[in-house]
Amino acid sequence: MKNNNSFGRKAALIAAALAAILLCLMLAGCTSRRAPEIKKDPNSNSYLVTVYGREGSRLVYVNTDGIRTEVTIPAKKYVTFKVPVSSLLPNEPLEENFCEVTPTVYRVGKDGTETLIENMGSVMVDVPAIMVSLDEGDQLVSEDGSVTISGRVDPITSVVTVGGEPAEVAVNGSFTHTVRFEDTGEHTINITASLNGYSTYRHTVRVDVKTAFPTETLIQMPWEYGDTEYSQRVRSVVDPIEVRGRVPAGSALTATSESTNATISSPVIDGEGNFSFSVGMAALGDYIIDLVCTTPAGQISQRSIHVQRAPEMSSYVMGAWRMNYASFAYAGTQGYQIGGTVIEILKNDDYVLAVLRLDDGNSIVLEYHNHYASAGTLEVGKTYSSIYGRPMGLNEDGIPKAYVWFIND
Repeated sequence: MKNNNSFGRKAALIAAALAAILLCLMLAGCTSRRAPEIKKDPNSNSYLVTVYGREGSRLVYVNTDGIRTEVTIPAKKYVTFKVPVSSLLPNEPLEENFCEVTPTVYRVGKDGTETLIENMGSVMVDVPAIMVSLDEGDQLVSEDGSVTISGRVDPITSVVTVGGEPAEVAVNGSFTHTVRFEDTGEHTINITASLNGYSTYRHTVRVDVKTAFPTETLIQMPWEYGDTEYSQRVRSVVDPIEVRGRVPAGSALTATSESTNATISSPVIDGEGNFSFSVGMAALGDYIIDLVCTTPAGQISQRSIHVQRAPEMSSYVMGAWRMNYASFAYAGTQGYQIGGTVIEILKNDDYVLAVLRLDDGNSIVLEYHNHYASAGTLEVGKTYSSIYGRPMGLNEDGIPKAYVWFIND
């Protein structure tokens, strides 16, 4: 009897063990006792990830970009995924030149439930480096308060920053960026280049600043020191316009324009820093003149000014059409008579930008250069009926813009 009981207990234990094994297999679905394997592919920059399981069960591999690859395990009872290193690396810039990664593979149950394989293991992979070559050395001297950093980066899709500011990368991988310093002494410029899946490039350049960069322009125009009679407009089709202003005594000044219709004389500067030069304009329009001042101490200051070859007022007014809102969505030369109420001044320094509400409820932006005392003015709340100008097309906010030649209210 004792032996029979012992045999019964053993049989019960064996049955329980078999039941437990069967239950585990049922719960695991397509699991296999054999652990997944990860090997380096000797023929490419990839890894071979082999996962074992029951024939007919499904697996899903997910790379770091979220792209899914679903397969069914064949009769050989395993599947090998060929995984490029790039799809294993995290989808973010990395700090190190190596990274421990774990492939992401799920087992798919009959009901579609996905279970992450926990015992995948991990591998240490090399992180590709961003290559940066700089044109300047690591120890620089700035005589004027500015330093230009230039170089090349590979891959060209890398994000480059110089001194914390983004530097635009050209299609050939070259970049350039200017950093200005408002204080003299020793400074540092941190240069970085980053790209998802690559190790971040970091470099520091030291700069000895001899002269601080001016925080304000050193070039003054007449209306900024009280000469309200001065105008940068000329209505004659023959005579050039005289441009004048002030710079620090002893400075040098250059004046240039990208327009081939502008002829600029060399600036003349007296002992007190008063300068003048002439601009001949071969056609009607608004011309931008770029001024660069270099002081005796080496400081460089830049600003752009506008000069205008205006049409003859009486003939322009007579030839103006009545305001057509739709026409101002496109740039043109036809003059229009514009009316409405100024509701906002957007800019009021070297020229005026104002928002004009039309009688039909639409709005346009007016650009008006009005430094001289006899010019009309644009005032918030005032209603106008005789503003004359041409369409400039849509601005960056999609609002029609007008270049105003005359205000006759």
